[in-house]
Amino acid sequence: MNKKSNILQEDFYEWEIEGWNVLPDEMSSPIFIAVNHKWKILFYPKKRDKETQEDYISVGIEVLDISKDMETENIHMATDFVFSIRNSNDYFCFIAVGYGQHLVNKQPFYFSINKKSCGIEWFTSKEELYKKDKSYNKSIIENNKAILDTYICSYEYNKERYIEELQSLMTYDTDEKNDKHEKYFEQELNVLRLNNNRRIKFESNNYKWKISLYPNEKNKEYISLKIKINDLTSKEEEEACSVSASFVFSFRNIKRYSCFWAKGTSIINFNEDTEEYEVAEFIKKDNLFNEYRRNTINKLTDDNDKVMFGVLSYVVN
Repeated sequence: MNKKSNILQEDFYEWEIEGWNVLPDEMSSPIFIAVNHKWKILFYPKKRDKETQEDYISVGIEVLDISKDMETENIHMATDFVFSIRNSNDYFCFIAVGYGQHLVNKQPFYFSINKKSCGIEWFTSKEELYKKDKSYNKSIIENNKAILDTYICSYEYNKERYIEELQSLMTYDTDEKNDKHEKYFEQELNVLRLNNNRRIKFESNNYKWKISLYPNEKNKEYISLKIKINDLTSKEEEEACSVSASFVFSFRNIKRYSCFWAKGTSIINFNEDTEEYEVAEFIKKDNLFNEYRRNTINKLTDDNDKVMFGVLSYVVN
């Protein structure tokens, strides 16, 4: 399990599987609740290794309550698992594998609306489940049944991971990005003031920028965004120049990095004729006020109508 992050919650779930000699190619557990979310275990008891012709089992898990329909698309979770299969009558006779153990970086899995399931493809060979343990003289599968269970642990979502998520939405001008051109800036906002024009200033790669957030006049459901470069002149020659830039804009809960909404742009060429860029339908107003699970942790705006607005910029001359 991950030792570097703060644990938020832990849970455990058991699923008894009978009739191992007649199991289908794939099946799933009953829906269960753990760490405040709905899940189901994904089970594939007939995974065949094409090279060795050995039969394996695969185990996975899927989160069921992160979706646009449920208005929970802003939720992100750092979660780790330990899957185990044990003798139905003996807790000492088991095989267990942690999700992070089979990864090079030993990292937890980051669930979001775009990543709802994960698992261990080659959990164990089926032969191992029928071998008798020398110490207990028992096999994991006895009387044609066994218990498949999972320990689930959710972690605090830290700023480093949050920035990585924003970077995954960034459009870069080359295959090899230069970190010195990238900068993150954030500022706390009162969302009620977005009913008027709200201006935010920041600097990136020695250029001054201004962001305006304001109500969309044509579509009242949306907030519009406009970004403008304020000093589009060459620092040395004091003449008009061209700057390429891309951005990822975000709103997040001021206390949690795990609850955020973000949108990236394509590469924008700012020049003498194009000093600003507008996203007319930037974000729906309702997105800033929705109370996910009626819990401050899982909504963008806190009880004082405060939200953190962020911009990740990548600016190249």
